[in-house]
Amino acid sequence: MKIVPVNDLVLIRVAKAEEYSKGGVAIPDAAREQQSRGEILACGPGAHTPEGVFVPMKAEVGQVVIFARFHGWNDVDKALGEDLALVREGSILARLEP
Repeated sequence: MKIVPVNDLVLIRVAKAEEYSKGGVAIPDAAREQQSRGEILACGPGAHTPEGVFVPMKAEVGQVVIFARFHGWNDVDKALGEDLALVREGSILARLEP
């Protein structure tokens, strides 16, 4: 099964939550925070404004981004064994550069 985003939606592979604290203490599953960082796997073509003007996507496949945690559809496809999120391009807060 292949997921292809439409309009201004972006498919993100969510980064794994930290298993250990900085001090080396194991963090139980129930206490781990939901990650808001991940890699873009696929992007839609863009969206239209209310005036009908097409706005292309600025996000690109392969970028590592920080996105708003609760602005999207998390756990899109657990069947593939990956934690994926589908968010609007406007929910991407920053791009992480090496």
